[in-house]
Amino acid sequence: MIGYTDAMNQDRSRRRAARERRERKKYFAMQKLNGVALLIFTAVAIKILEGDATIAFITVPLGLSMLLSKEMLIINKYYWKCEEKAERGVQ
Repeated sequence: MIGYTDAMNQDRSRRRAARERRERKKYFAMQKLNGVALLIFTAVAIKILEGDATIAFITVPLGLSMLLSKEMLIINKYYWKCEEKAERGVQ
């Protein structure tokens, strides 16, 4: 039989896990949106520069990697939070 304290701890754990999933989904959605924005920026820059596609050598691979990667490429608070957890060995 589960006591009140155990039930509360399980509830906190479930909520913490749900919050982590939401934060992770939000992070990767933001990364994908930034990748799309970078590709759009590239197209606009090429148009403004009258066809000079030199900028595309950097921005297209970067935008595609942001769009398609499952790696964390944007460094922000969430990134550092995950790195800190990895250092401590917390899952």
